[in-house]
Amino acid sequence: MTEKTLERYAEARKIAIYRLPLTECGSLAIDCGHERSAVGLDNSRRMSSAESVTRLAHELGHCCTGSFYTKSSAADSVERNEARAWAWAYEHVLSPSRLRSAARQGITEPWELAELFGVTEDMVRRALAYYAAKGTEIV
Repeated sequence: MTEKTLERYAEARKIAIYRLPLTECGSLAIDCGHERSAVGLDNSRRMSSAESVTRLAHELGHCCTGSFYTKSSAADSVERNEARAWAWAYEHVLSPSRLRSAARQGITEPWELAELFGVTEDMVRRALAYYAAKGTEIV
């Protein structure tokens, strides 16, 4: 999934995307109330395309699942909300069917999958661990 595809997905769901200096966090998702949300992406430094797609997918995961938290949220709440956002990102960008299709083509190494899907290798490794923990067969 490309950044443009994710941007169109956000636009269709009225999720605003802002590019602004976010030097401390790199990206964030905000609950604007009234079933509206927004994503902020850091524009103060150059990000690789893979990092942009990974960050945007994760932040859209927060918006699409309503998994928001604040600085004062309990640690377990933060972890649950982060897990929900990542799960959404994996399911939409690195779905089991896409990963199986890649495996049938002989593309199985995390770096190869990252290159194929335009995301970071870290996201691929996390997605594979997520699916393994769920018992989802990929290869």
